[in-house]
Amino acid sequence: MILRLVFLASFIVSASPLRADELYTFNVTPASGALDAFNFSFVVPTILQNGNAPSFTPFVVTDGGFSADIVQSFDYVIGGADTHPNNCLEFLSQSAIPQSCGVQIPPSAKPQAAIIFLFNETSLNPTGLPTQIGEYSDISWLGIFTSPTGLPAQFPTGTAVLTITNVPEPSTGMLPLTAIVLVAAFHKRKRPSVPIRNH
Repeated sequence: MILRLVFLASFIVSASPLRADELYTFNVTPASGALDAFNFSFVVPTILQNGNAPSFTPFVVTDGGFSADIVQSFDYVIGGADTHPNNCLEFLSQSAIPQSCGVQIPPSAKPQAAIIFLFNETSLNPTGLPTQIGEYSDISWLGIFTSPTGLPAQFPTGTAVLTITNVPEPSTGMLPLTAIVLVAAFHKRKRPSVPIRNH
């Protein structure tokens, strides 16, 4: 019997990530006013440019007694060539009315808030917006928090840190591909019987 087996080894083809999204994370620590420290994040396909107000999951800011939902985002550029323009990102409650790196909050029965981040122009970065991944701790910010009508508005100040990191997409690898080829050949040869003769 002859038995021949041929195995082709399994192999895996895995593609590398084609691109990476960008994760923006803001950590804000108020130093004045009653607003509690907070953080939030969002993911965008590429580094933000002028006019790219990001989509984000609504988040909450609080003074420890009242809370306001942040649900809107806006991007503005102010100033001109002779006034050193700034770029700002605004994150606002529903009733807040955005303005050019400012905000108007009408009286409301619900707490309202506005958080405005200012990115200063530099000679290497005319718009001020970060142009690469990294940590940015020199961001100016303004905050407004209004409790229900009749209570004074708060204007918190403090520090803000923005961290931008890459978020690689999952590898789009193919499932393990296994090919096994089995070739079997069976050959049995019978010798013809030879009669035994008596002499």
